[in-house]
Amino acid sequence: IILLRDGIGADGKRFTLNIEFTDLQQTHVLQLENAVLHQREGSPATEANATVRITHPLFVKMLTGSAGIREILFSDEVSVEGSKLDLLEFFALLD
Repeated sequence: IILLRDGIGADGKRFTLNIEFTDLQQTHVLQLENAVLHQREGSPATEANATVRITHPLFVKMLTGSAGIREILFSDEVSVEGSKLDLLEFFALLD
């Protein structure tokens, strides 16, 4: 379960992120609109703010705080296409 830090900070925010798990050959689309997070598996969204290509184990480490920012940024297991600022702002809203 992904929780938003506070609904107030997410009010009026709109983000669409593609998360491509390179090791699982899966794409998940996360859409945040008016403090509500929607998720679907399938084709990447063409209007995404950013696309993150990452291995599933590293993604889990990132979400649980087991991987530091340096490990993530310099890993061969991750690449980002699109707005890195939007990506950081999105993840800052998560608890």
